[in-house]
Amino acid sequence: MISKYKGLVVEFINESNYELGSTDNINIYDAIYSDGNYNYQTKHGINVSENDKKVSSALLVGNGGGITVHENSFVIKNDDIFICCSEMVYSLKLPKLTLNWYKAIDQATNFEIYTFKDDFIIHGEMSIFRITANSEIKWEFSARDIFVNLNSHKEFEIIGEQIKLVDFQNYEYIIDENGNVISDRLLK
Repeated sequence: MISKYKGLVVEFINESNYELGSTDNINIYDAIYSDGNYNYQTKHGINVSENDKKVSSALLVGNGGGITVHENSFVIKNDDIFICCSEMVYSLKLPKLTLNWYKAIDQATNFEIYTFKDDFIIHGEMSIFRITANSEIKWEFSARDIFVNLNSHKEFEIIGEQIKLVDFQNYEYIIDENGNVISDRLLK
């Protein structure tokens, strides 16, 4: 997946076949960021280039549930990349991809990240979070079950200043910008 930002081309790569410590990997990264655990389920590569010339690269790893790079798995804001990588969320400074911070947010998997006012909303498997750009968790919302749904209901949607959620048991929740429940009902 390619994103363009202030003259930079930022490429996000699913690196499911990357083997840490191997010399047979297709891509080589300038930096590898992890929490030190070696049971990695998710690996994302990032390459930054400018005028067709490589500027930097990094590999991010996570231990929780597997997630691939997709349109809503990262946000670029104020020269920083915020990206979900399994249970971790990483913040990297552009263009060199230096590590600002990383933090385990959802205990299983972070599916998506969205800008929300001056903060971010994280759609996790177990919970929904509002975090600051410095990784402070402002609030967490959990429901009866996980935020995965097999009945064709959209699991997560931001509508203005409200967030609509559907859990595994088909309960729909509307929460406000502070994580408080506005409505809670069983869908048919």
